[in-house]
Amino acid sequence: MAEVGSTLRQHSAQYVAKRDNSGTWRVLNAWHSDLESFDADTDEIPDDHAAMTVLTEGAFEAVIKEATAEGVLDGIHLNGVDEIEYSKLEDEISVLREQNLNLLEQLDEADKSKSEIPKTPLSESAQLRQKGMDNILKIIGMDAQQPLE
Repeated sequence: MAEVGSTLRQHSAQYVAKRDNSGTWRVLNAWHSDLESFDADTDEIPDDHAAMTVLTEGAFEAVIKEATAEGVLDGIHLNGVDEIEYSKLEDEISVLREQNLNLLEQLDEADKSKSEIPKTPLSESAQLRQKGMDNILKIIGMDAQQPLE
């Protein structure tokens, strides 16, 4: 049977936090040596275990407020993206937005200039074919207006 301690040590995060429906936060030190004796399949880690820290919603908010005030959260990795990478991504987003705006402006200009392009006149033979097709369509249209007998 797999033990909780060895299973949890395989993950890179030392601390795992979960919030339950009542707003209570449980923070587990996944690398705590006392977890070696727990069975991952059957054992629950009690709230009073040395590897577990239990915080009420209010206590958790107080910790976050204090950490924010002291600047502790400034360099923290959020969702696996560090501050430098996040900054690079923001810069890339800005560049892409600017490129998008430029392309939209070019598209608007192309639409405006498109209506200003003069059409080249058709050759005499092309004009004759066009008139012939127009006449055929008129005949077919007139025939379609006649009631069926």
